[in-house]
Parts: sequence; C-alpha cells; structure tokens
Amino acid sequence: MNGVAEEVGVVASRLTLNVMPVQTGENNLARFSLGQAGRATLRVHDATGRVVRTFYANPAARPGVGQLDWDRCDQTGKQVGAGIYFFRLETPSAAIVRKALLPR
Repeated sequence: MNGVAEEVGVVASRLTLNVMPVQTGENNLARFSLGQAGRATLRVHDATGRVVRTFYANPAARPGVGQLDWDRCDQTGKQVGAGIYFFRLETPSAAIVRKALLPR
C-alpha cells in the first residue's frame, strides 16, 4: 500500500497526525487516524509547498489508525535533501499539517 499500513477496526474519534522525530539517515515515521469514512489524502510537501510525495490517496478510506514510514524519497524514488518538510493529512471536512525536520 505504498508505505502505509492500516489497522482496520481501530476507530479514532477525530483526525490526528503525528510525525516522529528522526536521527540522521533514518526514515520518518508518521501515525495518523481518521475519525470517519470517506476520502483521505496524506502528502509530504517541501518548504516551498511543492508536493514531494503522495502516500495515501484513498477515495473510500475507512475510519481507523494508520502508519507510514517515509524513506525520504520523492514520488520518482529520488532521495530528497535535508530541510523542513510538511506532512498534510486531508479529508473533505478537515486538514492537519505537521512539520518535520530532516537532518543531513
């Protein structure tokens, strides 16, 4: 599922997104929850707002908890540079953004 794991049957009461801090050279780990079924998208943007990678674009996502392990690669598989990135989880009724710092 393109780097995203889901736990079906675990229902969150609302939309949440947590990005775990990383050490040099490690992957970013993000955990998210969807409080209701429907369209959901999880993307990573660079500091300029450009979409670096789309992890999760599901028109019929089920409520529950999910996790992704970002390997620091863009949509084409090329490794991105150190810097600030933004994880954005979006549904039709809400959106949440979390900042992540990728060290060298």
